[in-house]
Amino acid sequence: MKKIIVFSLLALMTMACSEQQSDTCKQDTSWQKVTYKFSKDDNIESVRVTNAVGDTAIVVASKAKTVYRVNPGSTCNATETIYQAEGMTKDEEFTNSAAINETDYALTHTLLLHDPTSDKITSCGGELILHDGKANKDYVVKTGPMPDSVAISPDKKYAITADEHDDETDAWGKCPIASEKPGISIIDLSNGLASAKVVKQIQFTRNIIGPREPEYVAIASDNDTVAVTLQDSHEVAIFSIKAILNETGDTLEES
Repeated sequence: MKKIIVFSLLALMTMACSEQQSDTCKQDTSWQKVTYKFSKDDNIESVRVTNAVGDTAIVVASKAKTVYRVNPGSTCNATETIYQAEGMTKDEEFTNSAAINETDYALTHTLLLHDPTSDKITSCGGELILHDGKANKDYVVKTGPMPDSVAISPDKKYAITADEHDDETDAWGKCPIASEKPGISIIDLSNGLASAKVVKQIQFTRNIIGPREPEYVAIASDNDTVAVTLQDSHEVAIFSIKAILNETGDTLEES
């Protein structure tokens, strides 16, 4: 496995930035056409601009468990709710999305469960929701713990999730379950969303700096090369889908 996954140490850079908030919608500035305003209760987590869904931006609101669509040509606050979960607990979050085609998309879902008597976290899992827009139906695939992002290969054959885990030793750690490991889940989409399944998982340990917790994943135009940021060890993992799939075993460990 060490010949398949390459780690690249990244230098840390700190950049000061100022934040400016406004209660009004901004339009027609020199660098942006429209600023869309959302509620503070939405807790906007990610945005994807994609041609696959009619030149729109797909916005994921983690706390509101909602996915919005905004059109760059529309007016302020002209957003459309395209997905909203019901019956979820406060500890469940949507974190990222990726368009599969014009009607279908993938959505990462973090699952935390508490003991009702002690309020301690008893499990921290994750899943990928595959939404069939034409049938208005969801298919769910279990991933590694607390997936933070998802990428779809250009040929639409694979979805790959970055399963962060968020260890309790981190500054913002939410998952004290030692048996859960951060990693990557490779999901086969080639037989349709209803038949999607995890075909391989990679689990990471820590390096001398910190835990290797995947944060963001991207797939190259060759449909094979994958790059994943590992935020707490300050590395990038690069691997080949074909090479990983040729390895024996359903779960691979990289130290």
